[in-house]
Amino acid sequence: MMRIAMTFTLFCLLAACSDKKHSAMPVTQPQSMVVTAAMPVAASAVAPTLPQQLTELEKHEPDEIAKSENLVERKGKILSLRLLSGQMLNLTNLETCDVYENCLFYTYRGLVANKQFFLVNAAYYEGGGIFLISRKTGEQVDVIDDPHVSPDGKFIVSASDADAFIEAGVFLWEINDGSLRPRFHSKL
Repeated sequence: MMRIAMTFTLFCLLAACSDKKHSAMPVTQPQSMVVTAAMPVAASAVAPTLPQQLTELEKHEPDEIAKSENLVERKGKILSLRLLSGQMLNLTNLETCDVYENCLFYTYRGLVANKQFFLVNAAYYEGGGIFLISRKTGEQVDVIDDPHVSPDGKFIVSASDADAFIEAGVFLWEINDGSLRPRFHSKL
């Protein structure tokens, strides 16, 4: 039931953001986190089911890389993302999982918001994150759950159920010149 309520709220936010009269929504408790490639952020993946989740994402990664117009490449453990400056941002998998610090898997999922952001999943020993990485700046923002772009392309919204790692809520960011600016967070 909570997932239905969050989905409804998510679509209402997207519709409201696309409406010029309502696009200046108030900022309440912005929830965004800039992270580095080596800094874990917890989300919904849990260690016992990690291999199955990665397998599903990994199956689609080669197709998504092929669609990336040479902006993304994978060479073994290294996922390379080409920024607008031409520099490569390298994300390196740490696959031994013998201890928490050695368990980190990146999976490329596609381009988002008119190719302004790379969508990348990160999975850890316990938890994970879903990141939008700016092609302009390389900034990485944990968007909590799968992001949805507003019809006018100016906002990103995501919604998440509560679990052991994250709190339930709806999260909204404004796309501003290749960066994400937190605009709204509603706890559910």
